[in-house]
Amino acid sequence: MISYTLLLIASVVPLWQIIVVAVLAAAVVALGITDTVLLIKNKKAEQPSQAAEQQTAEQVPQPTAAEQPLPQPPITETEDFDEEESVAAIPMMVDGKQVYVRYVFSFSAKLIQSPQEVQQRYGEIMDDVNAYAKVKTSVSWRQLRIYQGRKTLAVMLFKGRKLCMAFALNPKDYE
Repeated sequence: MISYTLLLIASVVPLWQIIVVAVLAAAVVALGITDTVLLIKNKKAEQPSQAAEQQTAEQVPQPTAAEQPLPQPPITETEDFDEEESVAAIPMMVDGKQVYVRYVFSFSAKLIQSPQEVQQRYGEIMDDVNAYAKVKTSVSWRQLRIYQGRKTLAVMLFKGRKLCMAFALNPKDYE
């Protein structure tokens, strides 16, 4: 049955294409075997290193009084509304040195973390914006853009902890 199928395929498909497919199949099998062998070797190599890590973890020397880091001042929250980005700096110890990790939050994250009054006001503004026909919104990492067609009407963004709204108006019209 198999030989009849091979003869049928050989009569329809050129011989060189059959050879190419057979070579590719052999290459796939060889790569699979090689990958399996390397995976087994890597697992065997990792097992002794894990035991060595456990031994070194037990023998970590304690720092002397001269090497102790200075006491850190308490972290207090300050409301700085002039701050351009809302970030949180968290001190961490890396290799005996104090490193500050700074997180930059997106518009959506800042909105979620904002007080309940700000979230309610945002909801009221968005309800008013959505009441207009053909007015759409687009949220990016930094801001929310309110537009109609290609014309930007306003932009909402956080400056520090404040939710600010900047309207696309010409200042000369209001002098």
